Amino acid sequence: MSEDEIGQDELEQAHVALAQWFNARSGPNEPQFVPGSFSDWDAGRREEFLVMAPSGGMSNQLYLVGGGLVHAYSPAHETHLQALEIARGERDGTIPVTPPQPSPF
Repeated sequence: MSEDEIGQDELEQAHVALAQWFNARSGPNEPQFVPGSFSDWDAGRREEFLVMAPSGGMSNQLYLVGGGLVHAYSPAHETHLQALEIARGERDGTIPVTPPQPSPF
């Protein structure tokens, strides 16, 4: 497998991390996500992280996922390089991770 290829185990771990991340931010009356909720998402590699996006490209939100960490960002407000630096800082503990804020809905 080349460095850019994504293994099935890595992809499944990313789906688990996304489900946990979204569920931590869901309101009490919202449905819970399961890893399979993200099986149709597009995935690519950006260095040590996967870049995950809803399929169809109709979102301005991307998610860097790796090592159990999820960093959401918008390419309209952060470059990929900035997002990578923040995600690495969150992973390494040099940048505080913003605690989940449940949806008000």
